[in-house]
Amino acid sequence: IILVNDVLLVVTGSPVAEHAQKHPAFEDRYTFPNRKTLVALNSASGKVLWRWSSEEADPRPQTLASDGERVYMQVADGVVALDLATGLPLWSYGKTVDGWRQTLTFGQYTLVVSDGVVLCNLAGNVTALAAESGSLLWTHPAGKYGFHEPLDIFVIDGLVWLGSERPDSVAPPALEDFSKGINLHTGEVENQNTIIAGLQTAGHHHRCYRERATTNYIITGKRGVELMDLNGDDHFRANWVRGSCQFGLIPANGLIYTPPHSCGCYMETKLRGFQAMASERSVLSAARRRTPDAFRPMTGHKAPDDIRSVSAEDWPTYRRSPLRDAVATTQAPAELHKVWQTAIGGALTQPVIVGGKALVASTDTHTLFALDAGSGAVAWSYTCGGRIDSPPTICQGRVLFGSADGNVYCLAIKNGAEIWRFSCAPMDMRTVAYDQIESLWPVHGSVLVLNGVAYCFAGRSTWLDGGIYFYALDPLTGTVLHERQYRSRHPAFAEHKDKGADEHIE
Repeated sequence: IILVNDVLLVVTGSPVAEHAQKHPAFEDRYTFPNRKTLVALNSASGKVLWRWSSEEADPRPQTLASDGERVYMQVADGVVALDLATGLPLWSYGKTVDGWRQTLTFGQYTLVVSDGVVLCNLAGNVTALAAESGSLLWTHPAGKYGFHEPLDIFVIDGLVWLGSERPDSVAPPALEDFSKGINLHTGEVENQNTIIAGLQTAGHHHRCYRERATTNYIITGKRGVELMDLNGDDHFRANWVRGSCQFGLIPANGLIYTPPHSCGCYMETKLRGFQAMASERSVLSAARRRTPDAFRPMTGHKAPDDIRSVSAEDWPTYRRSPLRDAVATTQAPAELHKVWQTAIGGALTQPVIVGGKALVASTDTHTLFALDAGSGAVAWSYTCGGRIDSPPTICQGRVLFGSADGNVYCLAIKNGAEIWRFSCAPMDMRTVAYDQIESLWPVHGSVLVLNGVAYCFAGRSTWLDGGIYFYALDPLTGTVLHERQYRSRHPAFAEHKDKGADEHIE
């Protein structure tokens, strides 16, 4: 479906037959050729302007295009042009009639129209036709297709760039991949390079979607995302970024958008969710940088005076101990009965229990609740600035927990009063995740207290936004004892690895 000059062009037909081959199992279910109808509609009223179909035509999927005057599509092994206003045939080129398809048609065809030229892949050759007359301008051998995605053809500043991928998983990157800039009108090669081959990391098949391009970059999807600078040497790869199957990713608004996906390749660096990524900033506002007062002891609240040791009856942290062994020495009743039930609402973390108080967080409301362990009555609650995705940790009368707002909080278990908070985020920058505003460096997981030291970290990935920031804090005062920044380096040009050497910054 495409929209041109208030005209909606829609190809109708059986979509399942696009994936069918010449096989007896399909003969009773589908009619070949797969006859389709092109319908032109007024986009405002929905009125049908014209229809086009042919008893013997087999339009190829995803080849419908228009330049505002004519409509083009690949039909069988040829191209048909229609008048946009009337739907009348204007010209055809090549073999536009055939019978059974001999191969899968899923992701096999490309047709591009630019500056009076129609480009398509016919019989293994990129074929350039005059948009007005259909006459042949030039041909050039087409490269190999990628993994379940068609030949990519980009026209940028009057040059045609052609993709080419190796058919197997472990072969080195193809030297032919976008290696030639071909004059759109003459077919002469005006630019030659092997840049993409130096950017891509071998080791598996190409991602199963088409490439993208802007006026400045060609963006491939071999390992993750590789950007070939057409106007300079600012080439870049990010092996941890990918799009969804067949759809891929979208460059727009100066950003790269990556939708959720179920890709199982290179899982150890996979980002989940809908992501919008910008180029790394070299200069940041001083107001956003973390200042020495990031450690902020709150005034007016003294340290708790009800410090007590954790007993065998308690469960003070996630899975009870720093070893996360989930083992307690307390006695359990032979039969279980419900004693109380308290409605808190929302998705809840696992609880922790110390000194007759049960603490649990309502993740999406940013709220930590302290309940009477015997009755379920709410003793106090505290709402912070972001999601709380893990249980708090109890240490010497203090409640420690992290939040997606980039802070670690310390409260008094007796009454919920804030004793101190520490900003783990290196600067004040926000994003949207799970429909909520949060820091670019959220604090995930339960704070780990071991040998009198509280350990926490902030960040999403060692690849993003400076990496992961680790801190060792004094749990009583929030004072920083140690800190380290851990990030992964992107492989350099022609460095055919998943990543460069990891960096540890004290």
